[in-house]
Amino acid sequence: MVNEEPHLPPYPHQTPHDFDHVHNHEHEFTSNSSKSMILISITILFSILISLYINYKPRHLSLSIYNVQIPTFIGSYSGSTVSFILSFEGTVSNPTRSDFSYSSSTADVFYAGKQVGSLFIPGRFVAAGLENVMEASINVNPVPLSTVGLGYIPVMYGLKRAPKPTIEVELRMKIVGRKSQSWFFDRHVWTVNCRIGIVILDGSLLYVSC
Repeated sequence: MVNEEPHLPPYPHQTPHDFDHVHNHEHEFTSNSSKSMILISITILFSILISLYINYKPRHLSLSIYNVQIPTFIGSYSGSTVSFILSFEGTVSNPTRSDFSYSSSTADVFYAGKQVGSLFIPGRFVAAGLENVMEASINVNPVPLSTVGLGYIPVMYGLKRAPKPTIEVELRMKIVGRKSQSWFFDRHVWTVNCRIGIVILDGSLLYVSC
């Protein structure tokens, strides 16, 4: 008869409970490492998003009109109509980090809801962070004076009657362009309207409100 020796653990002083404790400790260490890696990844991703927003935060293009003038103002011999040239300067500002190009752009003059002058604006390219300044002049068709009265001047708290007979025309400028963004092109339309009061006696400007 062979006497079998009792089965002993690999290490004489370790019990099955000790092995369970070591296994639980290893599992806890792995779990904590995974949580730390996830937290680090989220922190890095959040930092990247903040950096992208700071450097590429949305900035909008702007279109403005200024320095409006009437260099030529002519009344008819009968005094029933006036015609003039309306000149102005416009600026297309591109504060974004993407290049911008525009075409199919126009500047129109309206009187009493009817178009009395129009100008085609050639397309241009505006690089990122720059602006394009344009100068334009529009020949306005004869405007009938039969409906011209004293007119009104826009003031801070409403309207005030003008001291001299005036006409009011509206200058509307529109540009249609596209902006490159991450290898894509976005089509946009920008408009600006200006109300212009003109004294019909001498063609002087009474007000310009854009």
